Amino acid sequence: GGGTGALGLATAFTIGCGGDDNEEGATPTQEGASVPPTPQPSEVARKGGTIRLGGGNPAIDNADIHQSSNDPGAKAAQWSIDTLMTLDEAVPAKLIQAPALAERLEQPDDLTYIYHLRKGVKFHNVAPVHGREFTADDAVFSLKRMSTNQPTYPRRSWLAKATSIDAVDRYTLRIRTSEPVASLSYLLASPWVGMISQEQAAQDGDRLKSYIGTGPYKVDRIEPGITITYSRNPDYWGTGGNFDKVELVSIPDKAAEAAAFRAGEVSEFAAIPPDTVPNLASQVPDATRYKVPSAGLGIVAFNGRRAPFGDPRVRQALALACDIPGWIQVVSAGQGGISGPIAPAFTDWALPESRLKYHAQNLAEARSLLAAAGVNPSGLKLKAMTLATVPSYVAMATQFQADMKQLGVEVEIEAVSSADYSSRLFTKFDFDITVGQDFSPDDPDRLYDRFHSTAGGNYAGYANPALDSLLEKQRSTLNRDQRRELVLQAQDIIVKDAPTFYTYFVWSFTMANPKLANWRASAVSGNQVRWNARNAWLKA
Repeated sequence: GGGTGALGLATAFTIGCGGDDNEEGATPTQEGASVPPTPQPSEVARKGGTIRLGGGNPAIDNADIHQSSNDPGAKAAQWSIDTLMTLDEAVPAKLIQAPALAERLEQPDDLTYIYHLRKGVKFHNVAPVHGREFTADDAVFSLKRMSTNQPTYPRRSWLAKATSIDAVDRYTLRIRTSEPVASLSYLLASPWVGMISQEQAAQDGDRLKSYIGTGPYKVDRIEPGITITYSRNPDYWGTGGNFDKVELVSIPDKAAEAAAFRAGEVSEFAAIPPDTVPNLASQVPDATRYKVPSAGLGIVAFNGRRAPFGDPRVRQALALACDIPGWIQVVSAGQGGISGPIAPAFTDWALPESRLKYHAQNLAEARSLLAAAGVNPSGLKLKAMTLATVPSYVAMATQFQADMKQLGVEVEIEAVSSADYSSRLFTKFDFDITVGQDFSPDDPDRLYDRFHSTAGGNYAGYANPALDSLLEKQRSTLNRDQRRELVLQAQDIIVKDAPTFYTYFVWSFTMANPKLANWRASAVSGNQVRWNARNAWLKA
């Protein structure tokens, strides 16, 4: 994925996933994945109608795409904010760069990226931008802002090697780097790299209060955790934005969400509990059904800033005390498999199953490791923080608590709100252990964000010079095979030291109203919303 040359729609290439060279032990999660049929040429996108999406969709941590850390934040922004390039995903977990605000990307050498922007693209016709044209100056401002060197900007490392970000002219953005960066163009095509205006930043202060961009929908109302409503942007530059209105409503209870979907009150039911799929499928037989490999990975993350978690033997012991196959059965009705730091769906980068550790419960070995670390399990009184609004997180924490009890360790579960969870995890680092979910990198450079000793997303406080070196080297390695080997070696260290213990992946089940046309489910949820906001419509 690090080749040079022009990158346009005709020359888009697959990056970050989807090889045919699965190593022994890797889980072939593409098998059984389902995608909707491609619309026939006779089908014409229809404008009109309202869709409502429930679940935790409005549960954003904040409305600032550059500072948000949670999944709802990434998804909510996609209705209103565009990116320079996008990632097409006709097959789940196979991501292909394609034009968006940039018509093409030119790479004349390994250190230079030139984005040629569309002309005539307008911001939403609302204060403070009032429908003015989007230009290269806005792209420069957006990229420099997301790179702000403060803890509240979790993706600030993505452009750490950039020596300059400048506007060559009104419609040309140029980025120069100090060394080759294998993943840069891919990362800049992610849903997180939204284009905003300097006027909004000046108006809203340090943290943006709404989603104002160039996207297909304008925000009408935003109440984090309660509702977000949008209406069509009549000046959208693309052909999408086909719904009159989009409503995100909070339905935290999955049973209530299932009932709302059966009654036609919500248009999609995502993250369906696997054990309810058969009954729901029989109750709504005409619904479009999707099964895709989830990028969500169950985790047990340890705060290395606090004793005794700085000792890898303690982390290894607690991981070994976990019965992960049992977790999969209880939490996900058996619909999953063990995983390392990169989900098996991303076959180019995932660590083969034979190189994973600690998934089979071994209490004797766990006690031995604690003894070697000078830790008496009966003296450990730990707190496990989890997200109260996500039942599967709470269920995982409950399993962890029960497994630790077998080891003789006392665990108190702290079930907190989404805002508290994000703040304590990413900004305050105020936790012992967190049990829940992290999102698998679709490009391995995101491991840098989580585990490099200087990275903003390193909430575990982990520092390992050998790992730092590997993560730095893979960034500048353009040869794909050589980069893959470095990435596998880096994962070996993460798996062995267990600053975060990656437990399992799950299959993700979604159902959609049969009237939704050209709708997709995705392995990367922010990318799924980005596609649907621009390409889906309601049938007559």
